[in-house]
Amino acid sequence: ARFPLKPFPEDIHWPVKSEFWKTYGGKLTPVGVIQHEDLGKTMRRKYLEEEGLLDPQDPDIGKYVHVFTSNSDRCLMSGQAFLQGMFPDVPFSFCSDDQKIQHELTGIVMRVQCDKDYTPVLHGFKHNPRYDFLKKKVFSSATEYDEWAKQPKMELLVEKLWKMTGFLKLSPLGNDNIKRLQCLTSVKQQIDIERAHKL
Repeated sequence: ARFPLKPFPEDIHWPVKSEFWKTYGGKLTPVGVIQHEDLGKTMRRKYLEEEGLLDPQDPDIGKYVHVFTSNSDRCLMSGQAFLQGMFPDVPFSFCSDDQKIQHELTGIVMRVQCDKDYTPVLHGFKHNPRYDFLKKKVFSSATEYDEWAKQPKMELLVEKLWKMTGFLKLSPLGNDNIKRLQCLTSVKQQIDIERAHKL
């Protein structure tokens, strides 16, 4: 889990000061570190202990396990926690993705993308024109939103969430019910973050 990028205006669970969000918005929380370590432990049980896919004691383990991450601290910490869970006894080190390694490193190397260029593989949908195109295409062809927008219970749900969160994309001013329904993913993401932190 991570901190939200910013709280919804009516959310009482997070600080309201903008300085907090400039520093911590989107950063991995201690809960997130534990989640990633637990995921690594689950993968260790499944793939190392049960399936015997790799031998973590193999001195050449770094030839078989490759880790790549963006230079976001949240991603670095996630990768590190995951490795700690899956390979607790294997050393690991960091290097930039373009770094030439002059000597043999022991253990697993985590390669960090250090240039400022956007890499869709590491950043998913952020600033991704292809994603934006596909999202628009899916939303325009999905008939469910048209049907849901006509249902009084869905209108009541969106109205209730608007009042509870103050999330502008849910505002009835300037947004039709279809657009408001299409923004519920952001609300769900925020709810998932809060549930992970037991808020």
